[in-house]
Amino acid sequence: MSNLELPDDFRDVLVRATPANSARVFAALSAFGAPVGPHGVDTGTFDSEGPAYRVGMKPLCIDVLTKISGVSFDEAENDAVRADIDGRVVRVIGRQALLRNKRAAGRHKDLDDAEWLEHHGRAGD
Repeated sequence: MSNLELPDDFRDVLVRATPANSARVFAALSAFGAPVGPHGVDTGTFDSEGPAYRVGMKPLCIDVLTKISGVSFDEAENDAVRADIDGRVVRVIGRQALLRNKRAAGRHKDLDDAEWLEHHGRAGD
């Protein structure tokens, strides 16, 4: 497990796109207090790849994603690492999957992030 310091804009949550999980995601968002009803989010919103939902506004927002560029959910899950974030252990995308995602996204910021990651690799990677 690692302790991560995450940038302020690192608040993406990738969820598995299935009907059963979509209902769980909806229940969690509702319990969190997200305004799902007024935003047209329901128990089926996250049942297929593609939909995304933003809760809040930058810098205090979370993006719930069902798909990311260049990496399937299973690939992200297989490469995930456990990290302590504010005293809570969570699974985060691993370095190799993150690099594939950043390269595939192709935006300047993502390509800059990928370059930084490549030059600041950890021993054993």
